[in-house]
Amino acid sequence: MMIRTALCAVAALILATCPDLLGQNLPNNNFVARARISGKAPLLLADRPANNTDRPPIPHGMKRYIVTLADATNQDACAASHRINRERSFKHALNGFVACLNNSTVERLRDRLDVLAIEEDRIVAQTQTQTVPTGVKRMAAEQFPTSMINGVDERINVDVAVLDSGVQANHPDLNVVQSNNIAGNGTNYHGTAVAGIIGALDNNIGVVGVAPGARIWSVRMGDSPFNLIDIIAAFDYVAANANQIAVANCSFGSYYANTNTRSTWETAIMGCINKGVVVVAAAGNDGSDLAGPNGNLNDGSTTDNTLPAGLPSVMAVSAMEALLDRFASYSNFSASNHTGRVVFSPGAGIDVAAPTNVLTTTLNNGYVSGFNGTSAASPHVAGLVALYIATHGRATDAAGVYRIRQAIVDDAQPQSEWGTYDTLDKDSNKEGLALAKIGWVGDTPGVLNFTKTPQGASIQFTTNSGYTHDLQYSNSLGMSDPWTPIFSIDGTGATSLFNHTNADPRGFYRVATKPIAWPFPSLRTIAINSGSLGAAGNGIHQFTIREAPGAITGTPSNRGARMSNEYIQSRVEIPYRSDFNPSGPFSFEFWVKPTLAYPTPCLASSFYNDSSSSVLKRAGWIFYQGSPDLTSNNGFYFRCYYNGGDNTFTIASASVAVNTNAWYHIVGVFDGANVILYVNGVNSASDSFPPGQTMKPNTSAPLTIGIRSDELWWGNESLDEPAFYPFALSAAQVLAHYQAGTNPSPPTPYHQVILNHNPTGYWRFNEP
Repeated sequence: MMIRTALCAVAALILATCPDLLGQNLPNNNFVARARISGKAPLLLADRPANNTDRPPIPHGMKRYIVTLADATNQDACAASHRINRERSFKHALNGFVACLNNSTVERLRDRLDVLAIEEDRIVAQTQTQTVPTGVKRMAAEQFPTSMINGVDERINVDVAVLDSGVQANHPDLNVVQSNNIAGNGTNYHGTAVAGIIGALDNNIGVVGVAPGARIWSVRMGDSPFNLIDIIAAFDYVAANANQIAVANCSFGSYYANTNTRSTWETAIMGCINKGVVVVAAAGNDGSDLAGPNGNLNDGSTTDNTLPAGLPSVMAVSAMEALLDRFASYSNFSASNHTGRVVFSPGAGIDVAAPTNVLTTTLNNGYVSGFNGTSAASPHVAGLVALYIATHGRATDAAGVYRIRQAIVDDAQPQSEWGTYDTLDKDSNKEGLALAKIGWVGDTPGVLNFTKTPQGASIQFTTNSGYTHDLQYSNSLGMSDPWTPIFSIDGTGATSLFNHTNADPRGFYRVATKPIAWPFPSLRTIAINSGSLGAAGNGIHQFTIREAPGAITGTPSNRGARMSNEYIQSRVEIPYRSDFNPSGPFSFEFWVKPTLAYPTPCLASSFYNDSSSSVLKRAGWIFYQGSPDLTSNNGFYFRCYYNGGDNTFTIASASVAVNTNAWYHIVGVFDGANVILYVNGVNSASDSFPPGQTMKPNTSAPLTIGIRSDELWWGNESLDEPAFYPFALSAAQVLAHYQAGTNPSPPTPYHQVILNHNPTGYWRFNEP
């Protein structure tokens, strides 16, 4: 037991200062960020006409329109017959033009059978929110052979168009080969940030993109909000250069405007798709259905879908919070499918999810850790598509585009394998996380040698660095016979040998390979026999450490384990045990060195939370740092739930000015009627259950330290020496524990003082 003093180092928190970005460069701003995102509705198709100052003014009595013609119609003849002065012509993605028209001309054009659509120009905003790094590790691109991420500038041989606000052409960490200013000059940070996620160079400086060094085509549509005619012109430009451009990223879109622009979007985008360009688009940031308020993805020309992501021809991308492995609260979703689906995804109208939040990318003249939303998710997938194309070759037609999309969907990581109990997806259509797969490069590890032995079989197989290999066994190759994992190893590049005993000699073996995609190395659960060192109960309790970086430490004498929460979501999980969840008196104690980085973090809990319906159903107990009204991180409080209702509880709250250099001894006691909180040996707060009420124990969730049992309200404090007692500790016992922990030379060692009071669970973490 280390002596608790105020001499511990303080970890500095460095904040982003970019004025263009919402929030701060830290995950501790996550809760604030969510609220601001939800209230912003950053995807917008405005009701007002566009009148960009880069264009001639609109004459009185007219409006600016996009006129889409049938492919066989002669534009010149059409314009001449109606005395139309065209401002711009489209010839590649669609056959059409831009012109200022009065009402009578519009009506005459609508009467023509060869006029497919007449759409008034409108404003479309970019998807923009606040804090993010690259998701390269989480998508397994770091280990992917084609990426060649090794600090050597070897570039992906694929061209990607960034339809956005412009990309800084001379950024030292980007390979910008073309810049086309559809509207205006200059660059806004958004396009440069998107480009960095796609293809920042692997040159040992700054950041690296998903497809390092991919050739970036900057297609500037002006500053957000964009005009629809500029968006159509951008697709026209992409279609005109489709012999080189293989992927187009769209981190923007219209939002629930109930407009009649769908046919114009669809025609222009299909002009690119038919030439083999994979169009990738952000799903949007309103936390709503991609299909719009009416829930129908199959609207006609008048639609409230989010466009372009709501089109079946487009690869729609939702957002997954990279540090949490959870569906981003602001990300749009898809509750329904397209009619006539061209790609079959578990996410219905959304192909895949991709990382966002707390990622780093390029910015004009530098870098930023403060750019997120589905705007960041979409370029991750655009980069992944570029990797796939670099491995397999590009598409040349729509069928080829859909094959590429389907391959990405099929190889995505199911939400059941994400590193969390609940991904918080908003509907039953759960798209997977887009990942780079080693099978794309054709050297998937396999069984090299198989030898029968008297006990079973000896199997030798190859491995690849950066990948986990599961050796699997089946009695037969019948459809109903499962493959059973029998051995797992993280690859090193060497061969591996496994002896399978008691196996049917007629069986079959295979090697299943998946990337060690961050955060899986830190999410691996490490079983430690740690425990009560002779305490009552069975003496040893199994627990797991999740997401704690660094080596597990400890000696055979104390079976200890280091468990610092100085990393997001580090925590200890102790499997459910009924004796840790009594309906009568109990006590729980621990030491904590707090931080002020996260809003009211949970320090420990044995807590059941059923939030599947509109009525919360909760049980158990929780310790938090902070105030119950969530306005301050100073103080501590202990909450116990009782049987008076679905979500009824009593709180003992102590207001303490938290010193981040100091350790605090925290003990919560329930004596059968009262909830008592001790801080540093002193009874600091208490409250009582209502008359006749009893403790409502958790009946299934694990006991967690460093996070709530439902994996919410994490912190990054350090925690040590937790212990559970099936009775109410007395004030004298609590004081004795505190004094033993702060005495440099206690007459009885701290751990022995604890054991003398007979805890049923005691976990020594040996935190310094």
